[in-house]
Amino acid sequence: KQPDNDKAQKLLNEFSVLLIDHFGSEEKYMTMSNFPDRAEHVQYHRQFLTNFILNRKKVFSRDNPMDLNALSREIAGHINTMDKKVTTFMIDHQWPTR
Repeated sequence: KQPDNDKAQKLLNEFSVLLIDHFGSEEKYMTMSNFPDRAEHVQYHRQFLTNFILNRKKVFSRDNPMDLNALSREIAGHINTMDKKVTTFMIDHQWPTR
């Protein structure tokens, strides 16, 4: 059982790195395009990353495990609301300009 736990923890660590990279790129594009709700969006990223990184070791906790289904729903909700606003803004403002 321990090797499976180690593999899962490694995947969660790799996911953390991908999240940080993705959020960094997204925030750069929001800055470059003058996205008006950037501060709120960045604050969400910071809060999400903090909670995820602090709680990722709870995946295998018997007392208070991390709910991976809830995590998945939260990510999907973020994409379908906040990220969609960014995309719509960029399309409406024809960004990046050519």
